[in-house]
Amino acid sequence: MGAAGHRGSGPAPAGYGAVGPAGGAGGLSVRQGIQGCAGTEHRNIVHSICEKFLEYANSYFVSNVASGKILKSFEESFIPPILSKYSEYEKETIFDDDDTDGPPPTLDEVCTGPENVLLLGKKEIGKTTLLHYISKYYISNFNSLHRVPLIIDCEYIDYAGKNVVSRAALQFINEFCDDDDAYSQGNLDILLREGACIILFDNFETLGQKELAKINEFLQLYSNNKFIFSEKESISARALREIPIVPICAYKEVHICSLSKAQIRTITKQCIFSQDADSDATSVIDKVMLCFKKTTLPKTPFVLSLILSLCDNSDFAPINEAVVMEQFMESLLEKSSPDEADSRTFDFRIKEDFLIFLVTHMHLANNYYLKSEEFDMLLNRYHSTIGFSVSETGFDRLFFDKGVLVRTELIITFRYSCMIEYYIAKKAGQEPEFLECIMSDRNYLNYSNELIYYTGLNRRNISILHTLREDLLRDYNRLQPIIAELDNYNIGLEISIPDSTFPQKLAEARLSQKESDDLSDPGDTSERVLPETINKNVTHSEMNAFIETLLIYGSCLKNLELITKVEKVSAFDDYLTGLCIMLAILKSHTEDFFDRMICEMESRPEEFDIQKIQKAQNTFKDIIKIALPLTIQNIALENVGTSKLKSILEGVIQKESLDNFKKFFSTFLYADPRLPGLKNILHQYAKDAQDKSLLKIIFFKLLYYYQFRYFSSSLDVFLENTLADVNIKLQSKNKFSKGQWIDNLKKLDRSSMT
Repeated sequence: MGAAGHRGSGPAPAGYGAVGPAGGAGGLSVRQGIQGCAGTEHRNIVHSICEKFLEYANSYFVSNVASGKILKSFEESFIPPILSKYSEYEKETIFDDDDTDGPPPTLDEVCTGPENVLLLGKKEIGKTTLLHYISKYYISNFNSLHRVPLIIDCEYIDYAGKNVVSRAALQFINEFCDDDDAYSQGNLDILLREGACIILFDNFETLGQKELAKINEFLQLYSNNKFIFSEKESISARALREIPIVPICAYKEVHICSLSKAQIRTITKQCIFSQDADSDATSVIDKVMLCFKKTTLPKTPFVLSLILSLCDNSDFAPINEAVVMEQFMESLLEKSSPDEADSRTFDFRIKEDFLIFLVTHMHLANNYYLKSEEFDMLLNRYHSTIGFSVSETGFDRLFFDKGVLVRTELIITFRYSCMIEYYIAKKAGQEPEFLECIMSDRNYLNYSNELIYYTGLNRRNISILHTLREDLLRDYNRLQPIIAELDNYNIGLEISIPDSTFPQKLAEARLSQKESDDLSDPGDTSERVLPETINKNVTHSEMNAFIETLLIYGSCLKNLELITKVEKVSAFDDYLTGLCIMLAILKSHTEDFFDRMICEMESRPEEFDIQKIQKAQNTFKDIIKIALPLTIQNIALENVGTSKLKSILEGVIQKESLDNFKKFFSTFLYADPRLPGLKNILHQYAKDAQDKSLLKIIFFKLLYYYQFRYFSSSLDVFLENTLADVNIKLQSKNKFSKGQWIDNLKKLDRSSMT
């Protein structure tokens, strides 16, 4: 076991990226930095462990073992994380701009500050990688820091007997030291007594009271050393403990935040656009962000490394959520390991079979967690039925080590809810009867993600669409009268801007790339639905059932790539009809809700000005009429947007007799995925559109593209011109006005738009 039980415990979070405060390179240059230090014994140990430790830390990055990837150095793979004084679970009660306690902690302060530190972060957020970085920092800067880094994994050390921590620390040194070197407990005791160590305790949350007592005894005995602890943070982790498990020494808490969109942009550029630093990465980043959202995998370095390992260039487009999950599980369970071909190995298929077995049991009980004794019973039953031995498969620990299952003091469950959904989908692929049960009586409404995974893995099963279509058509017949809401879709709100001020207004409204990333970052969604809270017996209202069925239908249409084009054309037409009905429903319900509020206000004239209320009512309804189509179109993009429907979209867009909103949804479903020829499609659409209410919606969609830098900068001039064309139409002016507008635009400092 490496790092005092650290090595061999399964894949860990990939590291963040470029060089942080340590600055230096690994290997040879680090050794050179150690030469000539004071303290011969200290220097000898640091010099001896640096090469093997850095090699091990580098191998810890998932991106370096992904198939087909060139190995990268530690510096290329590590990016400093965002640190905070506050937990992400507290963020709703903490103001982002609240700096009364001073600025957030920095990585340099964690490394060099005098305080002991407790690092807290979600599962796979990169805590272990950060400990590796801190260790490398101390190795690289030994001349000034004069401390030897020692990593101890609390989950794997032997707590029997005395001197538990000292033995583990010595094991770390001797595992990573040069082959010709060996160090004794006496050598280590000298370092500890002199306060010449920084000891990093990983997986501190795994301790019980007895183990904590032995570690606290060590902390008191050698209190003149520096200590850093890392602990997995969850909503219930500490609440479930009757007695807190905390180190006895003084320390400050530092929280590691989930990756932000801006961080993901930086890492993606480094990984994919390294040969062209100025390349626009927005298209790839949007696809990566959609992967996170659709799979609900956590925004951690581990998962990002995995997603980026699936691509080598800016043309990256994830096939579907199932493929991402498939690669994720194959990476966790080491499918590509050479040992998989050994007949003595319990390979990837057997591992997955056991996980499907667990999910099946959970599904029957509609409880997606197990008590410890229940897990042990299922473990033994599986092995007895198959004729395997637990001691040979190691399944009692393997899935915990690999991060697939997680054990608290009370329960055992899958680490992420998406894993449960994925293996339910795999079971549906194995057993037609199980799939039939899901699809009958609209049970599929509680299995939307499972069907996304199923159709991503089984791309010819047209029967799924047929079943969904039957239910949708019944809904359409019932809801058809409401479509009349779209017949008189008038927007009276005046939004056109005078030619003289339009360029300036456009420039002022444009966001910086950071502002765009911050506003469009949905945050981490991986733990919004905890595995233990999943319920497959939820009842749905008629309206909710219609909308959910439509969205499942769209997702399945996107994933069923191997059905015929005729079937795709028919299904897409059904889908567009559903979007229009959804728009009519939401418009009607929102306006009814607002009308009821207005009536209540009008009944109290002594409190409200009736004329102002009526004016506000009309303005609000117009805003709703603009916002709803844009919102639904964005939902459709996430639901059915794919380049593989390009020919279907082209056929729909070219139809002369097409409803306004079907044309709107189809046109922007073509443009949003950045399909080839989008300029011609958008130009022709803006040119042909004559209805002023529709033009106002188009204007805001194009403005979104421009403000949020949705496309590469090469399309800026095109968007400026198209926005000008639409603005001129809204003012009922002729093309000669556009020349004045362009002249004004050219006078602006272009830097103000960037």
